[in-house]
Amino acid sequence: MTAIETQPDYAALIGQHLTANGWCQGTDHNGDGAACLRGAINDVVPADHRARVWAGITRHVGGSLIAWNDEPGRTLEQVMEALSDADLSGADLSDAWVRVGNIYRQVK
Repeated sequence: MTAIETQPDYAALIGQHLTANGWCQGTDHNGDGAACLRGAINDVVPADHRARVWAGITRHVGGSLIAWNDEPGRTLEQVMEALSDADLSGADLSDAWVRVGNIYRQVK
């Protein structure tokens, strides 16, 4: 019998990380240890799952995750809501994968 691999609830883990350490804008991590959404994803999600998580959130916010996080007036509450509502399962993310690749190349 083969064990069924279950994925952690990355949305909850990222949310817990942001709640415990603080949330920031404009940088992955600030001097107080707070993280932006991208920083929290990198802190919490294993490298081999980051693209799927990033793509799910990108698709949910309708564009650049970084620009969305850093938008003036954005709140931690909105970030938490987006995490809660985003589909991070990896199902049907082909359009988001293209955007993630484009954004990654711009940031790199």
